[in-house]
Amino acid sequence: MLLVGTLATTAADAPSSTALDSPPPAPDGYAWKVVPELSDEFTGTTLDERKWLPKHPDWKGRAPSIYDPPNVSLQDGMLRLQNTTRLKTLDGAKDPEKEVWVQSACVSSRGRIALYGYYAARMKAARFA
Repeated sequence: MLLVGTLATTAADAPSSTALDSPPPAPDGYAWKVVPELSDEFTGTTLDERKWLPKHPDWKGRAPSIYDPPNVSLQDGMLRLQNTTRLKTLDGAKDPEKEVWVQSACVSSRGRIALYGYYAARMKAARFA
């Protein structure tokens, strides 16, 4: 699975023919290439912090959430970005729109090298009731 950016899951459950298998044709005079510093299969047990940061280097997030590095994990070949809260109900927040009550997650590339190009990731969003 090619990952570039801040979110990803695994291609293990992907159909045999997906957009990940073949990017669109490169513009005339150009060729696509994998950027190793921005690619990962997430097959280990911990985030490769030589390549990724479990946070954003310049931004903590925006109320009502902030990035919390423990909410980043790897499991079964997938990068997991989890949201958590210590509240049982919103009644515990004085101002739910301005007060931080959600701990979220993000992953950023260690190197600031992402430029214009074709980026592919297979992702699955959480189901909310």
